[in-house]
Amino acid sequence: MRSLFPAMPGWFRDNRDFGNVADGLRGIGMSETEVAGVMGENWLKFFDENFGPA
Repeated sequence: MRSLFPAMPGWFRDNRDFGNVADGLRGIGMSETEVAGVMGENWLKFFDENFGPA
């Protein structure tokens, strides 16, 4: 069965390498706020604002 996702890049093995992504974003000049948003705060904000307690 063919995967729906492209192959992972060699520098990203699993969740242990998320730091590489954050470092790369900082390396191209993104602010800490922008990096935090890309790395998950935007999802958390969306989740908190749209999915309240049952």
